[in-house]
Amino acid sequence: MVHKRARRVLAVALAAPLLAAATTEASSASSAAAPSSWLAYQALTGGIFTIQPSGTGNREVVPGAVGAVWSPDGTRLLYTGQDRALWVARPDGSGARSLVRPGNRCSGSPYPAHTAGGAAWSRWSRLIAFVATSEDEQERSVDVICTVSSDGSSVRELRPGDEPEWLPGGKRIAFTLPGPPDDDVFSNRIASMRRDGRDLRSLVGDAKGYRSDLRVSPDGRRLLFREQPAQTGYAPAGLRVMNLRTGRIRAISAGTTGNVIAATWTPGGRIAFVPASFPLGGRAAPSSVYVVSHTGEGRRRLFTLPVEEHRGLWANTLSWQPSPATPPSALGAAGRSRGSRRAAP
Repeated sequence: MVHKRARRVLAVALAAPLLAAATTEASSASSAAAPSSWLAYQALTGGIFTIQPSGTGNREVVPGAVGAVWSPDGTRLLYTGQDRALWVARPDGSGARSLVRPGNRCSGSPYPAHTAGGAAWSRWSRLIAFVATSEDEQERSVDVICTVSSDGSSVRELRPGDEPEWLPGGKRIAFTLPGPPDDDVFSNRIASMRRDGRDLRSLVGDAKGYRSDLRVSPDGRRLLFREQPAQTGYAPAGLRVMNLRTGRIRAISAGTTGNVIAATWTPGGRIAFVPASFPLGGRAAPSSVYVVSHTGEGRRRLFTLPVEEHRGLWANTLSWQPSPATPPSALGAAGRSRGSRRAAP
């Protein structure tokens, strides 16, 4: 059993059509990203891979894991393992250690949490926000946002919610809150709180959509998220960008992105995303990674992910390494201690 965010994204990838035809425009990865940075993505069937923006060097580093997120210095990967625990490892998957295991006391219900996932690093990697999932007396899922120190100590329960993301400065956390319990459509809101769980503030308070995959831009000015219209039945997901200073939200055209199943920021402040694709003849269709500006302009295809006949390497989650240098296979024991500079735009 994996964290419910991974299950939601998996359902989207399996059921959703591609709303816009994929562009045939080829482009060099070096035009949109530092060539030495790496992307981490989750395969449709589980497993974390790393790959360069040129489409080379594809490698599975953590079999069966989900939800990979690079640390701010680019030397570690945070993920949920097959045992539903929260783990951290070097970029090549070595040196893995668990931070929060199932059964932890951060649960939000009388029952212990059975999954720790949906994690996000604070700016200086000292604290990690994550979602502990448990069940209530009626066997309904209960999600609570918690924090843990990067050494696995000091687990702290904050408040019910999902999709945590640290806001600039590291003093507040953005997250999603479920919509009204009597609402007959699938919707939620975006709020923020202090890192101790207090001082709740609304960022996106309406019930017009279901929001997920919250990501703050490298310069700290914008909040990226996916949004599905609030309606009964299935709805495709688009991209929205909020100006954190003014609160204004820009919708990127569905004609540009199609139905988005994964998105993140590049180190240079562009948006990388993966649109959904159909299975072809019983085999998984390839997924491509595209980039676009935060205003929705300049769409370019970086590369198409490799496809293995029986596995289907669709990218369900996407995280771009924020620092350059060393291939994951070479970031061995030195990867834990070596400092690195942020990748050039």
